[in-house]
Amino acid sequence: MTVILLGLFALDILIVVTQCAPSDCYRHPDILSMHTCLANYFAKKDTLTANEWQQMLPTATERSQYNQLISGILSAKDASVCSQNLLSQYPEIADDIEVRYYQKSYCIIAESKLHPTKNIFRRSWGYVIIADDTWSKLNVYHSAPHFQSDLHTDIEAVMIFNMTRSRAVAINGASRFAVQDGVKSPCITEYYAADASHDNRTMFFVANSAMLAHQGASCPHEHCAFIQWHGMAAGSCPDANVFVSTGISNSHNTYSLPGLPANKIVAAFNQLGMGVAKTPKESICNLVAAENVFGRLINGVTTANVCKTAAASSGVTGKFVHIEQEPSVRAEFEKWTQIINSAFPL
Repeated sequence: MTVILLGLFALDILIVVTQCAPSDCYRHPDILSMHTCLANYFAKKDTLTANEWQQMLPTATERSQYNQLISGILSAKDASVCSQNLLSQYPEIADDIEVRYYQKSYCIIAESKLHPTKNIFRRSWGYVIIADDTWSKLNVYHSAPHFQSDLHTDIEAVMIFNMTRSRAVAINGASRFAVQDGVKSPCITEYYAADASHDNRTMFFVANSAMLAHQGASCPHEHCAFIQWHGMAAGSCPDANVFVSTGISNSHNTYSLPGLPANKIVAAFNQLGMGVAKTPKESICNLVAAENVFGRLINGVTTANVCKTAAASSGVTGKFVHIEQEPSVRAEFEKWTQIINSAFPL
């Protein structure tokens, strides 16, 4: 048994995690230490061969059943649905995942088995937390695709989901650099094989797609959005510490809408004096997420075409919020909570 001490940036945040079986992660008394325990088993940089990664990707049937599982839990009105018994309806994925009711507020869908020769989850699918209807206050969905490489954005997504009492959060289970030798993705070939932002074959994409399908067209800007948390190196956007986009280029007129979630988040951030946040309307930064596969899906491209087709201007909804952040602001959980609550007031 190993005790791991993790410090988060220069702040006084210390996470103490006892490394043991994945099932023991749910014994942790708070969502931060529970997440950190599960993340110990995520696939880190250069962990996998190309063949191993290919074997980990979900089959069509597994994708379908995972989608149905998430949709069913999101639609349930009774928390008792969140139990291991539910998996009898989904035999193709039942051997790889478990369903846990945690802290009387969350339903967690996560992997249950480890790889036979590596201390990582067998499929590197990541996990999903869905909040009870009675606990959740916001129809806001969070996700973090870049474990490890976008340092601590996975922790940030989980914490802000929890502190804002949002509807759900999806955390990817592999570094974008998890596959050795720089193997690229067949989806969008300039990106790495395990880059969940740019590949529609991952279970992370399935999870987000299920959330989008559940929410459907009823996602008004006043109180609904899909926020994806990213980290950029300092200076990546020379004129901004935070860059918020909707997955479309700088010139799109959607950025002129005052009620756009991206605009509301930027305005709330700038009021707190943490630094400078901008949208593509005010910045020439090129991190607009135009090739983000989930962003393309939200903006009207079909699942089958997100690898090869950019979103058309007419399909942009504003529901997708892509937040790039410099390291200095990623651990400001309380301030980000204020920002999200200000952007989506009850």
